[in-house]
Amino acid sequence: MEGRRLLENVSSPRTDYLAMAAQPGNAPQLRSDSSVDPSADGENPSSSGMVPIGVSPPDYAAVIRDQNQFGVAGVQESAAVNQADVQVWTEEAGDSILTTEEIEMIMQMRDARGDYLDSNASPCYDESIEMEEYTKQIEKSPEERKDAADGFTDLQTMEYNGQGTTSLNEAVADEETGRAASQEISFDNECTSCGPLNGAVTSFRRFLARQPPKKIFLYGVLVTVILGILLLVSLLPASIVYVDYHQIALKQNKITNIVDSDSVYYGGCYVLGPTTKFIYFDASTHDVVQEFDVFTLDTISVKITFSMHYFLRPREVGKLFRLFHMDYEDVIKKMALSVLRNLASTEITVDNFRFDRSYVETLMHAAVRDKLGGTCCPDCCTSRDCQSNDYCSTCSSAPTCHQGYHIDVRYFNLLSVKIPNAVFEKYLHATILKVQTEREDFIQEHAVTVKETEQQTKNITNRAAEQVEAGQATAYKIAMMANAQSERTRQLGLIQALNQMYTRLNVTQLDRKLSLMMVRELEANVDNLYSGYGYDSHTLYAGPRK
Repeated sequence: MEGRRLLENVSSPRTDYLAMAAQPGNAPQLRSDSSVDPSADGENPSSSGMVPIGVSPPDYAAVIRDQNQFGVAGVQESAAVNQADVQVWTEEAGDSILTTEEIEMIMQMRDARGDYLDSNASPCYDESIEMEEYTKQIEKSPEERKDAADGFTDLQTMEYNGQGTTSLNEAVADEETGRAASQEISFDNECTSCGPLNGAVTSFRRFLARQPPKKIFLYGVLVTVILGILLLVSLLPASIVYVDYHQIALKQNKITNIVDSDSVYYGGCYVLGPTTKFIYFDASTHDVVQEFDVFTLDTISVKITFSMHYFLRPREVGKLFRLFHMDYEDVIKKMALSVLRNLASTEITVDNFRFDRSYVETLMHAAVRDKLGGTCCPDCCTSRDCQSNDYCSTCSSAPTCHQGYHIDVRYFNLLSVKIPNAVFEKYLHATILKVQTEREDFIQEHAVTVKETEQQTKNITNRAAEQVEAGQATAYKIAMMANAQSERTRQLGLIQALNQMYTRLNVTQLDRKLSLMMVRELEANVDNLYSGYGYDSHTLYAGPRK
C-alpha cells in the first residue's frame, strides 16, 4: 500500500515504476559498471552510481532527462517544491534507493505537470484507466512484482558502458517519440462537447486512433454485417402484411398517410416495408338492416323494415375511398334511406304496402340499385358473359350513364310493414261506409231491377198481345179471303150452272131468271126462314128465324 500512496502523491503514470523501485527489496540493482551483485539487495546506492532494476529503462531514462533539464541546483532553488512534502516522501519511502535530490526533482515534475498539460485533460477518462492498471500492478504480491521486475531485467538490462550509454540515449529518444505521439493522439481525439459522454467518446476515439487501418476496416465490415442482420431480423417481420381471403386492401404510407388508391391488393401475403400498411375493405357482402318511417302517396305514415346486401367493386375501391374514405358504409346507408323515402312519397300507396308487397319490393330494389350502383353497363355486357342479358338491355353506355357509388346492390328484401292502428281504424270506418254504400246501391239497384223487370214483362205481354192480335187479324183476313174466294168460286160455279140450266130450260126472260134464282136462294136458307101472318097487312111473309 506504500507504493499506492506514492502513486497518489505523484499522480502521474510516469513515476509508477519509480515508486515501485522506491520500496526496499523490490528488485536487485544494476551498477554503473554493469556488474550484477546478487548480494546487494537491500543496499541504498547513490543516485549517480546505481540504476534501480525495478524501474524500466525508458522511465528511468525520462527521470535522468528531466534531472539533467532541471538540474539539481535548479530543483533546490525552486520555490515550488515544498520541503514538508519532501520530508513526507522521504519518511514514506523509508529505505528507498532514491536520494533526496531525486525525490525533489520528481515532485518538481509533478508540480510542473499542469504547465504543459491542459487542465481539462488532467482528469480525463483515459488517464484514470491507465492509473487503475498501474494500481493493479502495484497491489500485486511481492512475488508477482519480483517476477515482473525479473522480466524487465531479462528484456531491458544492458551494460552502461560506452555502448550502454548509446543504448540508453536511443531508449530516451524512443520514449520521447512515443510519449509525444501518445500525447498528440490524446489531445486530437478528446471530445469536450459531448456532454455526459465526453469520457466514453474520447476513449473510443483514442481506441480507433491506436488501431491499424486494416483492423478498423474489419471492424467496420463486422459492425455493418451485424447491423444488417439486426435490421433484417427486426424489419422483415414488420414488412410482411397479410390480406385475408375475404378482404381487399389499399396501400398507405405510415409516415405521410398518403393512400395509393390506384393499386388494389387481394387476399395473400405481401412484403411492403416497415413504413407501409394496408387499409382493409370487406370483399364479402355488406349488410344493411334498417327500420324507418315513410310517407306514402296518400300521406299516411308507414314504418317499414328492409334488408339490403351490397358488394364493393374491387377495381373501383380506390375511387370509393377518394369519395368517402372509410366512412362509406354510413353514407351509403343514408343515401339508401333517402331514395326509399322519396320513392314511397311519390309512387307507393298504403294499398300497395297492404296488398302488393312484391311490387313494392321490386320497385325499391330497382331504385336503390340505380342510385347506388349507377346505370352503367357492367363489363360482362361488353363480353356477353353476364348470367342474364335482361339487365344489359336496360343499362346505359359509358358516356351517358350515371357512375353511382362503385357498389353493386344485389339483394333487397322488404321484411315488414307496420301500419298504425289509427290508419286501420280509418280503413275500417271507410270499409263500413263502403259496405253501407254498396248496400244502398244494391237496394236501389234492386228497385230499378224490379221496375225494369215489370217493364220488360209488360213489354213482353204487349208484344205477345200484339202478336196475337196480329195473328188473329191475319187469320181473319185469311179466312175472309178464303171465304170470299170460296164464295166467288161457288158463285162462279152457280152462275155457270144457272147459265147451263137456263140454257137447258130455255129460260130467256130476265124476270123468270131472277125468280128462279130467288127460289133457289130461299131453298138454300130454308132453316133460317119462318112464315107467319101479317095482321096489319093481312098477308103471309117469310123472315129469318130468331
